[in-house]
Parts: sequence; C-alpha cells; structure tokens
Amino acid sequence: MSGNTSEKNITKRSSGTASERVVTPFTAIDLFAGCGGLSYGLRRAKFNIVGALEIDSVAAAAYRLNHEKTPLKESDIR
Repeated sequence: MSGNTSEKNITKRSSGTASERVVTPFTAIDLFAGCGGLSYGLRRAKFNIVGALEIDSVAAAAYRLNHEKTPLKESDIR
C-alpha cells in the first residue's frame, strides 16, 4: 500500500530525524450491533462510531446500556 495517499495513518517527519505518528480517526456505523462488541473494539482502535442499527429489542437495550452516547436505530436494515 505504499504510495497510497488515501491512507489514514501517516508518518510525518519533523526536522529529518524523529518521526511522529499522526492518526486520523475513521468513522464507522455498527450494523447488526447486538450488545455493541464491535463498537467497543472499534472505539478502542480510535474509530468514531456515529450510529448503530439493531432489530432485536433485547440486544438493542443492551447496546444502549453499553453505549449511552451512540445513536441507535432499532429497526430492520431494509
């Protein structure tokens, strides 16, 4: 993937000696969210979770408890 300018993780050189890692967070939506395990992992990996979708009301209730600040739509994906 070298030469790909669309990569989000970029190594930037300052004064030609040490390199500083600049990380731009990715944005994600958690589909078929369940209790939010994927959202949890993605958030730990510095992703920005902007929303979630879950059809099952019990799983959606668990998601809401685990991710209070993330908007959740409780409906079918169709």
